[in-house]
Amino acid sequence: MRSRPALAWLLVTHVLARRLRLARPLTALIAIAAFAAVCAPAFAAPGTASIRHPIVLLSYYSSSNLPTIEPAVRAAHLPRVPVFYGNYVGSDVADLGSHPPTMHVPRARRALIFNWVTNALWYGQRLSDFERGRLDSDGRSLTGGAPSLYTLLARGGSYAYHWGRELGRRFRDRIREARDLIRGMMNGVAHGRRELGDRFMRGITLIANASLQLTSEPMTGELDRFWRTVDRNSLAVVGEEYPNFEGNPDRSAFVQSAGERTMIARGGSLGHLGDKYVTGITPGYRVVHGLGGNVKGRSDDGVNAWRADYLHARAVFGVAGFAAYQMLDRNGYDQVLRPMLKAFAAALRTEGVK
Repeated sequence: MRSRPALAWLLVTHVLARRLRLARPLTALIAIAAFAAVCAPAFAAPGTASIRHPIVLLSYYSSSNLPTIEPAVRAAHLPRVPVFYGNYVGSDVADLGSHPPTMHVPRARRALIFNWVTNALWYGQRLSDFERGRLDSDGRSLTGGAPSLYTLLARGGSYAYHWGRELGRRFRDRIREARDLIRGMMNGVAHGRRELGDRFMRGITLIANASLQLTSEPMTGELDRFWRTVDRNSLAVVGEEYPNFEGNPDRSAFVQSAGERTMIARGGSLGHLGDKYVTGITPGYRVVHGLGGNVKGRSDDGVNAWRADYLHARAVFGVAGFAAYQMLDRNGYDQVLRPMLKAFAAALRTEGVK
């Protein structure tokens, strides 16, 4: 593996229940992560994650925390696995002109997060007249502000797809939605603009635990196209398991693995996704709705022991790596990150990774 960053991206998206035509309310959180080396003239496309070739993903932190994260990664003595790291880009106009800091550890690859909700990318293209003249018809016509998110979700179909692809391409410009919109964004950020020399890049797709219920839905044509898009554009998928650090960790690991087990059992595109499924957790100390963690106020030793047992149990079942999300506030402290990353390393070695 090359030690310098590889090129990639991260997409975050919510899929609303009414657009998914489900009988019960459901919010799907999907994020696609890809690795970005803005300055690198070339990059090696990362391979698909698997149990034999797992990954580690660290996402969503304050840039000021990176000096704390980097030594914690070094101290964990992770096996020889790619370490993807990244933060949100494009949340505001000022952010589009910033240069995200780099983490200098072996096999590190920067993974910028593309936020699917309305953000600075919505306002217009950031291309020169010369570049715009080389674009396809969509690129030359969809140059201004994108319609509102409500409009895109309401209209769906090809209208949402083409605008979604344009928004994905705008994110790709920065670093070189329902389901129709999401597919368009995935394809846009993965393929970019061929006219401007962009190459195809797969990413890492994060799926909220509740949204994994979609894996057991009847496989309609629409849903099949959705999963095929996720599979085609993803080198890994991260199940955002976010368990509460309470009760029996082995039992919790079994319950949280339901989405992965369903993927593998159903086969096809879902089976492919199951083969590259990564377990995602939070460090545990930023206790807000939906993120799980230390909800019962365990001691630091109690948190570290429960989290390590949970990760071990997930490793015994078999996953393609481990991910951490939300390293803000206390979640980004050195005394929190070091034991979590060491538990990542121990769990990877449980799977036989050297």
